[in-house]
Amino acid sequence: MTTPPIRNVTATVVAIEDLTPDIARVFLRLDEPVVRLAGQYLEILDGDNAYAFSIASPPASGNDLELHVRHGADNPSSLRVMSLLRDSARVMLRLPQGDCVLREEPALPLLFIAGSTGFSQVKAFVEHAIAQGWTVPVTVCWGARSAAELYLHTLPQQWARQHAKGGRSKGKARL
Repeated sequence: MTTPPIRNVTATVVAIEDLTPDIARVFLRLDEPVVRLAGQYLEILDGDNAYAFSIASPPASGNDLELHVRHGADNPSSLRVMSLLRDSARVMLRLPQGDCVLREEPALPLLFIAGSTGFSQVKAFVEHAIAQGWTVPVTVCWGARSAAELYLHTLPQQWARQHAKGGRSKGKARL
């Protein structure tokens, strides 16, 4: 499959969940279907400004998208994005973008390394592999400045328990 074309579409802000004091999980619903691949990102458009975020949900989620947004005083543009998302019922997006994607099951094991909210792209990759029934071994390494920033730390543990060959995980989760 070739990389899908980039389009501008509107989306409804469905929910915002605070995962930590400075990381939010944002749920959006597209007004129309957009073909995308696991690992792609979108831009939230606000006038002349565009803010890029990895899509944390796999393509199988259809029109429902998940984003992980780090926001804080040290990043004024992130505060503008969160204000836009919290104050607007609808937002304009440009998607899908990016070439770092999973198109088909690889022959070799997968190793994903993520820092902080970079986990969002890894989440999309792993959930896509699970949805496709892939059997290739997957290892996820996720680091952050503090244990509290590993905001969905039980999710990789759940993947390991539920999808390890033979029903048992050979890997160890460390936080």
